[in-house]
Amino acid sequence: MEQRKARFARAGILVVILAIFSFIALHFSSQAEVQARAKATPKAIKTVQGTVLTPDGKLVANADVSWIAPIHKDSREFKQFATVKTDATGHFTFDDTQRIWEKSEQYPSATVLAEAKGWGVSWACIPKKGEPLTITLTPATSLRMAFVDEQHKPVAGLRVIPDLLHHRKPQFGFFRFPASVSDRYAQVTDAKGECKFPDLPQGATLRIHIDDERFAQLDIINKFKNG
Repeated sequence: MEQRKARFARAGILVVILAIFSFIALHFSSQAEVQARAKATPKAIKTVQGTVLTPDGKLVANADVSWIAPIHKDSREFKQFATVKTDATGHFTFDDTQRIWEKSEQYPSATVLAEAKGWGVSWACIPKKGEPLTITLTPATSLRMAFVDEQHKPVAGLRVIPDLLHHRKPQFGFFRFPASVSDRYAQVTDAKGECKFPDLPQGATLRIHIDDERFAQLDIINKFKNG
């Protein structure tokens, strides 16, 4: 487990400059991947289908597969537009995707999220020309965090919200949590000021957000490899 401690202040927060520059670098790296896909013509694609596999190639049945995309052009707010389940052979299909394309114009940013019990959240790009999509699940890990105030006392009852995941391999570079998903993964600190995020993908970088009237707003970036 990786232990993180964050100190809060009512008037301001000490920001770790290195973390900021690291995230900026990740952001522009991800944007380059997005721009490379901008020439696609997704609205001609009427069906998106694919398969969810484990790293050793086993088919995964009953996995939740969600279509995630910005709510409108140039928006940083993402939405869960549709969710289906994989069948007994690990396959899934999004039918009549015209309705989704009409609501989400940012095709290069659209991703498919796969969630399966015992595995880390995994994702991949919507296929460029409607070709079958393969999502390989990432082994799961967990992240434990602890929060203290200026007096080094534990901060209990603090809601910690996942905001963005970045993963260089094997899936598409970044995944921004839509509200419906981040609400499910959000954690609240206990009496010791601690919380634990389960089912995260190994080797990823997580950005979390804290918005509590007791403290200034805070974003923290954590990189983790194993539980």
